[in-house]
Amino acid sequence: MHRNLAFLPISEKIEWLKQHNSGHASAFCSPDQELSRQLYMAHHPTRIAAFKCMDGRINLPIVTSKPFGIIDPFRNLAGRFDFGRGFDWLHEPNLALLVGPFSPNLNEPIKMALSIVQSNMQKRRISDDGFVLLTSAPYARQGADRQRAKEKAEFLSAFARDVVDHYYPELAKIMKELTVLLDQKTRRFEVLR
Repeated sequence: MHRNLAFLPISEKIEWLKQHNSGHASAFCSPDQELSRQLYMAHHPTRIAAFKCMDGRINLPIVTSKPFGIIDPFRNLAGRFDFGRGFDWLHEPNLALLVGPFSPNLNEPIKMALSIVQSNMQKRRISDDGFVLLTSAPYARQGADRQRAKEKAEFLSAFARDVVDHYYPELAKIMKELTVLLDQKTRRFEVLR
């Protein structure tokens, strides 16, 4: 499915996204990967952070031969960096524009991402049958941490939906929403809606 992903119908893109996350989460949680992370951390008890381009051209764990979950990527959008927690598995061109709450004026990066989506549709770089508004929030523990993440994901979804409705009403008509929680221990997401 990778070769023509940008031109698949939106429903197939959403299904691909869910399957891709499931496959990545399964690999991340495999006994081999878990053991690799534990051994690496036992020998190197420090965290690694890396600045990277947000378009997914560099898959840091593969390039550096480090186990998944060791490197914490910071993603770049228009010269700003955001702590890209949890979506290190999303390395597909023309699939996602990652926007994080790195600015008190969050509507600006959302508007920028929407203008890129609209331009790519107009230039036929991606299909024009819809796009996915994927909002998420990570959590590390069940209970209050998960509930906080749920409220954050729902808030971000409503906020982004309002920006789309106000500034890009034509895109709002073809937008599909996917609001998820991301379990940091497994990298698996849970669809809220």
